[in-house]
Amino acid sequence: MQKNLAGFVDFGYALAMSSPHYDLICNVFEATRSLYGYKPSWSGLEAMSLTELQTEYQRLCDSLDAQSEWEREYDERAAAEQAYQDQLDAYELSLTIEGEPQFVNGCWEVR
Repeated sequence: MQKNLAGFVDFGYALAMSSPHYDLICNVFEATRSLYGYKPSWSGLEAMSLTELQTEYQRLCDSLDAQSEWEREYDERAAAEQAYQDQLDAYELSLTIEGEPQFVNGCWEVR
C-alpha cells in the first residue's frame, strides 16, 4: 500500500493525508463535534483559508480548555459537597448513638 501511495506522489498528485489544510479541517471538525455536539459543514470548512482554520481551531481549543476546567471545578465542588454530607450523616448517626448535644462554653458538644 505504501508503494502505491508513493507512486501517486511521484506523478504529482497531492495526498489529502499530507496536507496541513486537510489536517486542520479534521481538527476543527472533531473539535466542533466535541464542543457543540454537531458536525460542521465539511464544504464550509474546505472553503476556509489556512489562517481562518488556524484561528477557528485555536478558538475551539480555548473553549474546550475552559469547558474542561469548568467540569474539573464542578467535580471538585461535588466531591466537597459529598464529603460535607458524609460528615453530617456521621454526626447525625453519632447523636443517635451517644446522646443529645449540649451547649457548653459557646459550643455544641455531644455528651
